[in-house]
Amino acid sequence: MSTTAPRSPDRPTPSPCLLVAAGGVGGLVGALMGGGTGTITVPALVRGTKLTRAVVHGTVTMPNALVAIIGSTAYAFRGGAVDLHAGVSMMIGGILGVQAGARFVTRVSDRTLTRTFIGILLVVGTQMLLKGASIQLLPTTDMSSLTSGTTGIVTALILGIIIGAYSAAMGLGGGLLTVPALVVLFGTIMQTALGTSLAVMIPNAILSILAHARQHTLDMRTGLVLAASALPGAAAGAVIALALPGGVLNVVFGAFVLYIAALEIPRAKQ
Repeated sequence: MSTTAPRSPDRPTPSPCLLVAAGGVGGLVGALMGGGTGTITVPALVRGTKLTRAVVHGTVTMPNALVAIIGSTAYAFRGGAVDLHAGVSMMIGGILGVQAGARFVTRVSDRTLTRTFIGILLVVGTQMLLKGASIQLLPTTDMSSLTSGTTGIVTALILGIIIGAYSAAMGLGGGLLTVPALVVLFGTIMQTALGTSLAVMIPNAILSILAHARQHTLDMRTGLVLAASALPGAAAGAVIALALPGGVLNVVFGAFVLYIAALEIPRAKQ
């Protein structure tokens, strides 16, 4: 079965320079933010190619898988930690959610995908920016009953299903949801949340690749170049994240996500 999306005469092969740059920066940002490359590679492919939005989101699952593997390994060898209590349950839930997300991306319009993408970025970016700046708008809620023992496992499992579906549909690796969930709900420190998020992402990204390949929403040639280019960036991003204080990472995470959302807003009006 071919895993290369059909191309028409008005859909040229993306520029190799664009793919190398997007993959490299996407790998760095993905590992630094505990997620996939999508915040860089999705806008780059949308603007620099004529691939459909569904194929764009499917294709970037390939560099996402590599970033998850390389990034989580780098965190482990450089002293990062993984929260197995929440991580394993999220991983299992993510596996369950991937198929639904891959099907979803073929049944909605490009405008709907774009607006969903922006909405997620705005909510998550604002949340993390406020947390990093120690701004508390709402009373602190005790989450211990939801994040301990069996209840904690079930909570993480449900979150994993949602994140897995989102990851497959949007091609963003899941980190934009996994990291805030671990920090806010489970009280995980930022560096541990980043390492755990990357580990959780591994099976989600691999299954997303297979799902998109089956339904022909993956361009193999483009994905391979992006993945190879993302490798050095992913290693560097993990090293940088481990060297920064947690509060600084929260602010960087939130500000970057809001910046990407702002860049995407004009497309939602088209």
